[in-house]
Order: sequence, then structure tokens, then C-alpha cells
Amino acid sequence: MVLFSGRKCLIVLGMHRSGTSAITGALSETGFEIGKNIMPPADENPKGFFENSSIVSLNDQILSELYVFWDDTLFIPDGWWKSEIFSGYKEKIRIILEDEYPGDKPMLVKDPRMCVLLPLYLEVLQQMGTEPAFLVCVRHPLPVARSLGRRNNMPAEKASLLWADYQFKAELYSRGFSRLFVAYDEFLSDPLQVLYSIKDKLVPEMNIPDEVAGRIGSFVDPALSNRFPESNRLYDLPYTGIANLYTIQQSSHLRDLTEDERVTTDGIRHQFENLNRFFNGMPDQYRAALTVEFENGETIVLIAPIVFGTNTLEYPVSVQKKVKKLIFRPCNAKTGIRWIEAEAYGPEENKIILAFTGTNATAKNAEKQVYIFETGLSKILFDFPEPFFASRIIISIRYLVFGPAPCRKALWRKD
Repeated sequence: MVLFSGRKCLIVLGMHRSGTSAITGALSETGFEIGKNIMPPADENPKGFFENSSIVSLNDQILSELYVFWDDTLFIPDGWWKSEIFSGYKEKIRIILEDEYPGDKPMLVKDPRMCVLLPLYLEVLQQMGTEPAFLVCVRHPLPVARSLGRRNNMPAEKASLLWADYQFKAELYSRGFSRLFVAYDEFLSDPLQVLYSIKDKLVPEMNIPDEVAGRIGSFVDPALSNRFPESNRLYDLPYTGIANLYTIQQSSHLRDLTEDERVTTDGIRHQFENLNRFFNGMPDQYRAALTVEFENGETIVLIAPIVFGTNTLEYPVSVQKKVKKLIFRPCNAKTGIRWIEAEAYGPEENKIILAFTGTNATAKNAEKQVYIFETGLSKILFDFPEPFFASRIIISIRYLVFGPAPCRKALWRKD
């Protein structure tokens, strides 16, 4: 059990255009510290985003490190936050939280990107002794898709998939902590009652005097207060699992999921992930393959599992035969890599640095040793005019991205 000795931090989760700004705006009137550097209002959110610019900027940097954007999160690798790449970002998060949220009032943090980046923040909050609590905002995916279509010209199909990805991850990553789900249409109907429930069930430190209660309605657009007719059109969604997820989360208004609902959600999420991989031709497990061709014409194929970040792959080779050629296939899916080195060790453990002679990378930055393979049939070739004995071959490589459309900005980033 994790023990927290410091302040409470209420984190508002939910897909973009799901009412997180309205809910956070209302909460900002109730005694929270919302940070110094707050984003100004914009045309799409004239009443304000209530997002801390420093946190949003850092979250965009973290997504960039994963070579994705906020609208392309479906193939963020599992366990990405465990990579050494993100150790420096934990310190950046800590500095921002300490600088932007002084004092001892409960902290209020909102950025939809937190849905997919939450594990990194949880590690930092634990180190700080700060107790996280969560609101998971739930809005019907069809009006979310329409809103994203107006704002970003995003197809409804993509918006629906993103809605599911954000809501699945928000639920999974916040599981086990104090949290409430908030149905957006219920908030529109009675925002003050929602705030009183949050105070009673989640953050008793909230302060809602009469003068504040009178201002809460200013964060609700009366034009949105009618119930959306989409409730009867759930199965117009492209995948029934999205409808099922919405039904579970919307019906959990002002409470957490039950154990049965968590089990059902896990089943829907696993099916969603499997279908996503299947229709994009992605494997259940990423792996690299090394084909070793010996001087006598024999070949062997050696397989090794791979993960996001830096991998050191060691392949045992027979010392009885001379190696003539190597074909290294970095991944069984489309990928982007940064090459580090390849080396062989002879029978006497003498080290031999290996330089490859060719690759079918579709794009590359040779200076940075970055290679993009937009085919699942990737290969890196090693030809040896003088065959040699080797007991093992070690390949060090950093995997930057996996997915159906590796981001070519990996080629030109300055770091």
C-alpha cells in the first residue's frame, strides 16, 4: 500500500471535447490551486481551458518523445514510461508541480493528454508524497466526434477510436486510486450538485460558499443543457465495444466502477486492442530476427523479443562454423529505430565491431543513425568478404516507435 503524507492532487481526466474544461472551470472556484501559468481562452473554448501551459507543453514533449501527437495515441507502446528515456521527464514534472502549485491547498490539474501519460505522473506524485484523486469525465462519443470534426476536421471514425483509447487508458491508469466518474450531461443538468458530491466523496477540502455557488452556472452553456438524442444511437458507432464502454462509464456517474464493471471493461479493452492490432497487421509481441548464413551454406534463424527503448539483443552462434552473412530484421512490424552498434565475439572472446552493408529502410538520417521502416519486412544486411568464427553476436538498438505509420519527424529532431 502506498502511503501519502502531503497534499491532495485532483486530476481531471477525459477525452478532448468531453467537458473537462467546464468541469475544471467550476472546480477552480472551490478552493483549489490551479497553477500560475494558465492557458488563455480561445475561440473553441471562450470560457477558458483551465489547463496549465507548462504541463501541456511538457506533455506535448513527452508525446513527441514517443513520436506521436495527441490525436495519434493508439500505438503508444505498453510500459513506455519504464524506459530510461523518460527518467529526465520525471524531474521536469516534479519541478513544474512545485513551481506552479505553491502553498498547501489541494492541486487541480487538467489536460486530456494525462489520460495516456498518467503513469509517469503517478510515479512523481508518489515520490512527492502527494495523494492523487481523479475525476473521469464521460461524454457521449458522437458529440465528441462532431466537436473534433468542427475544430480539427477529424473524421468521426478516428475520433471514436481516439475516444475509446483515451477513456480506456484513463480508467486503467487511475484504477485503485480515489476517483469518481462524471457524466457530462448530468453535470450540465445540475453542476452544483455534482460539485457537492465531489466534495462529499472525494475532496472534503473543497470550499463552496453561497457566493461561489452562484457563479458555478457561468461555466455551463445553457444551450448544452438539453440531453443529447444520441443516447438512442449508441450502436451507430463503428464498434459496439465503444458503445458498451460508454454505457458502463456513463452509468457510473458520481461513483467508481464496481468489480463486475471493471472485469467487463477489461474484456472490452482487450478485444479493442486485439482488433486494433489485427486490422493494422500488428503483432501481439514485437520481436527481432537474425538470420545467420555460414560459409558452408547452412543458415539459422534466431528470434529475440524486443520492447520500446534501448535493447541489447544477444544471439548465440556456433563456433564450429564461419559466419559469412547476417540478415537482421529489426521488427516484425513497421518501426523506427536508432542504430547503436553490432558486435561479434570470437572463440577467444575477442570483440569484432560489425558494420552493416545495406538496409531497406524507406527513410533514414545516417548522421543520427535513425532509420524508418515503413514495411514489416525490414532488414539490415551484413556481408563479410572474410568469414569468421563467432560464439555470439550482440546488437544494440533503440526502438523509437512501433506502428502502422512511423513518424518521420524522428529523422530530423534535434536531439
